[in-house]
Amino acid sequence: MEEAWWVFDKVQRGDVVLWNAMIGGLAMNSHGNHALELFKRMLEKGFVPNESTFVVVLCACTHMGRVNEGKEVFESMRDYGVVPRREHYGCLADLLGRAGLVEEAEAVLLDMPMEPHASQLGALMSSCRMHNNITVGERVGKRLIELEPEDGGRYVVLFNLYAVNGLWEDARAVRQMMEKRGAKKETGLSFIEWSGLVHEFMSGDTRHPQTRLIYALLEDMERRLQLIGYVKDTSQVLMDMDDEEDKGNTLSYHSERLALAFGILNIPHGMPIRIVKNLRVCRDCHVHAKLVSKLYKREIIVRDRHRFHLFRDGVCSCNDYW
Repeated sequence: MEEAWWVFDKVQRGDVVLWNAMIGGLAMNSHGNHALELFKRMLEKGFVPNESTFVVVLCACTHMGRVNEGKEVFESMRDYGVVPRREHYGCLADLLGRAGLVEEAEAVLLDMPMEPHASQLGALMSSCRMHNNITVGERVGKRLIELEPEDGGRYVVLFNLYAVNGLWEDARAVRQMMEKRGAKKETGLSFIEWSGLVHEFMSGDTRHPQTRLIYALLEDMERRLQLIGYVKDTSQVLMDMDDEEDKGNTLSYHSERLALAFGILNIPHGMPIRIVKNLRVCRDCHVHAKLVSKLYKREIIVRDRHRFHLFRDGVCSCNDYW
């Protein structure tokens, strides 16, 4: 972001596109407060915000959990002659849902003057899972399955919501429906680049040449983390298994942990460890990465499906809100 700021400040005669790009970059990289400050500065300098401006500003509010400010921004759109479009309603619903206002988020999507995209309903479903709202989640989950019957991810989230509430019969029915229709769950993959090569990992992966070293480091890492208070959140493993040890073992070898161990083994101290994951980082892996950054004194950057996470000294730039 330092280089982006340098370029932004060097441009003598910027336009609203430049401001939008900078605000959006700040929002995406966990600098929501700076993004909102820059938006105010943009208005003070006389630039008129457009549709894209409000998308990136609402995203900044979403990443920071700034519900009241987000509502104010949304309501102000018409003052600038901007009619809210589907993406603006989606941002507002995402903001409300992540903040736990799931019913209000659902109302936004149901009441807007156009049909919501499946991606917007999917974001609401994720909020239902995050806040364990089974009432709204069941409605939204079933609708998503109707809209995208071949997308295995839609079944998985509803399955998880049932499972975390102990509704195993409902969960099994969802799994059976998924198998009957041939829907496939997207495989979680993590990628890390080093020395000109991109290394790919999946959960429980044993394909990598350094597998023994990676698993040995993860086992040692877990012992050291437990000494400073780390306890696995096995509620994140939502298969119908009763053995807590089995659940813990499943968590221990998520793809991002394998990539992280590879990074610690190979990337010199003082250089950041950069990981890209195609799915959202689970809560337990998020806690794990924070503690690893502190214990090993490493800067860890993870780009998941939703945002960038910068782990440093036991803290994440997202403030545990993602």
